Parts: sequence; C-alpha cells; structure tokens
Amino acid sequence: MDDTTRELVRLLRGYLTTAEAAAELGLSKSRIEQFIRDGRLAVAFVAGGLRWLRRADLAPLRAPRPAGRPAADRGPAPADTSSRGSHRRRGRAKG
Repeated sequence: MDDTTRELVRLLRGYLTTAEAAAELGLSKSRIEQFIRDGRLAVAFVAGGLRWLRRADLAPLRAPRPAGRPAADRGPAPADTSSRGSHRRRGRAKG
C-alpha cells in the first residue's frame, strides 16, 4: 500500500458509504437514502459518486426501540372479529 492509499484509508476510517451503513444497521440501502432525504442522516461528503456518512451519525439509529407502534399511535381497539355467526350462509331462505 502506498502512502497516498494509506492516508486515504486513515481518513475514511470514520466514514461509511450508504451501502455500508445499511449493512451495519441491518437496513436496506433505500431506507438509508430515505433517512438522508428526511434529514435524519447527513451526508458528510460525496466522492467518486458515493455519498459518505459519518459512522458516529449512525448512533441514534442504533438505539434500541421497543417493538411495535407506540401506544399513542395504536388508535381504537379493533372490532370483535370472532367467528360467531360468520359461518352462516347469507342470502334468501329457500322455500
């Protein structure tokens, strides 16, 4: 490895491409791109046609979150969906 390459590797150690960030977070590349569009992630710089992100900027996305939607977003309880009566054939009575 020549000195220029060694210097580039040292400088880029704290940065990831969008594909690398997606793999590290277990997300799709399109989800990372959506985070960039939404302003949740900032692009540090663009080089060689690649968008580079700071590794440190991924920390908030790594924070553990509870599964499912927050209680405030759940809305009303679902209607009773029991099968009682649903098996009956609907339509005109014969006879």
